[in-house]
Amino acid sequence: MEKASPKNRIRYYDVARGILIIGVICYHCSNNVIARNAVTRMFHDVVSLSLVPYFMAAFFFISGLCSNFNKPFKSFLWGNFKAMIIPTYIITIGMQWFPFDHIPKNYGLDYTSLLLYCNKAWFIASLFTCRMAMWLIKRYPLRWYFETAIILVMLLAGTYLVQNKIVGNDTNNYFYYCHSMLFMPFIYIGHHSKTLINNLKTRRWATVTVLYLALFFLVYFVLHKLPIVTHYLAINFYTVIWHVVLGFLGSVCVIGACKLFIPGSRLLEYAGRQSLILYLAHGQVLQYVSHSLSFTNTRTSCFSLIALCLTTTVMCMLIAWVLNLPYIRVLIGKSPYKKRTHSAATCV
Repeated sequence: MEKASPKNRIRYYDVARGILIIGVICYHCSNNVIARNAVTRMFHDVVSLSLVPYFMAAFFFISGLCSNFNKPFKSFLWGNFKAMIIPTYIITIGMQWFPFDHIPKNYGLDYTSLLLYCNKAWFIASLFTCRMAMWLIKRYPLRWYFETAIILVMLLAGTYLVQNKIVGNDTNNYFYYCHSMLFMPFIYIGHHSKTLINNLKTRRWATVTVLYLALFFLVYFVLHKLPIVTHYLAINFYTVIWHVVLGFLGSVCVIGACKLFIPGSRLLEYAGRQSLILYLAHGQVLQYVSHSLSFTNTRTSCFSLIALCLTTTVMCMLIAWVLNLPYIRVLIGKSPYKKRTHSAATCV
């Protein structure tokens, strides 16, 4: 097993995060044009079925895999706040100054929403909250079954809040604490799955993939719907077990595929390292790009969907490149750029 170093990363973790964040962009592109015609609806259905069961859970799983929860609290809190929350605030405010016309009013800046809900950047807020909660759990030398019991209580409490409509997507869900409860199992399981991932071979990966596909189709055709935990919450006590099982198996499938078949890719690694910026920028970029595309018939819809996904991704990558110029990094709260090696993992 490779030793962790704070200045090093495992390359296929970044590849996996790159694939996942591009999947997020494609998913939101499909959401943006779902009502246009049959082609866009079919694209949305395919993307949703392919990604929804695991694509956000996998980010939390990877975060658990490559995180060190043994740091002093002040160091851990400030490191996460500086790496996630400060750039989120600065980039969100800065995006309002970009020359993007035709942006709907609901994409404008609301400072109350920015402080209480990270301006609806639910993924960043809930990941930050999850990591803080995980640090507290690991702070005390509890036996594994006590830790597991705490995680299960949080999961069931989050499910109860959603099922009884006590908490909505953006209602009483400050800093998306309810999302954090529902994703805690993945950061916890990921933290304890380092040996599993490091020892994952082709045969075991194929077994996990077949098991995932079998359970996915079983759940989909028996329940006729899948549990959804994205910005939109659709989960109850009947589907929460499938949320955890499909999320875990899907995460292992994606990370295992990257380890075995795409261990290194400069483009995907860069997308993975810049996933926070891509996540924050793609909403407004998507609105800007989609306004210029036509979805009037089958031929133009197919072309426009591909163009929408590619153009949004490329523009977000360019924004990430600009924001990673040495002086700009300091302005958005990031540390000055340092060259990294690729022998072990750290990620925020």
